[in-house]
Amino acid sequence: LMTTHAKAQSPLQSRIKFATTNLVLAGASYDIWWTYKGADTRPRFVEGMDEYSEFFRYDEEAHFRTMVVSLYTLFETGPRTANFSVLLRGSRDVGSPLATSETQLTALKPVVVKVMALRNFLFAHRNHTEPYNDVYKRANISGVELRRLIDGGRAILNQLRYAHGMDGFDFNPFVGDHTRELLRFIQPT
Repeated sequence: LMTTHAKAQSPLQSRIKFATTNLVLAGASYDIWWTYKGADTRPRFVEGMDEYSEFFRYDEEAHFRTMVVSLYTLFETGPRTANFSVLLRGSRDVGSPLATSETQLTALKPVVVKVMALRNFLFAHRNHTEPYNDVYKRANISGVELRRLIDGGRAILNQLRYAHGMDGFDFNPFVGDHTRELLRFIQPT
């Protein structure tokens, strides 16, 4: 997913790189999932998707789960993982002003709580007494909120990367384009 540089990295730089990989995966999975689900794209492609319904049923779910779990890893608070809280705490001594990142992280918390509810109650700690639709209703999260969380994560990670002498990153712009191209190809004529 990510290219590597030959120079040695500090343990914190390695964690930042790992977090970057998770966010790139979340962003790519979002682009694919949202192409399948979004009101602007789904109507154009639903006929072809129906032709291969079993593939798209599972692919849509796989990309949604990948996105949710990848985002969760960045916003959890365990002390031994590559999450934003740990990365920001570990970066306080680099002399770079990361207060903006901490403010951004705080602003994202309401959406983070929703992602955590999905991860915990749909996938990781599934309780059979609560139907799936009830968990989705409780989380009450939109595609726009997920995109905002991903973009906010990119801003925070780029600030961390710059503070540690690493290059910034952006998402692969071709994932959504290639997904739409594939969907156009399978549309019945």
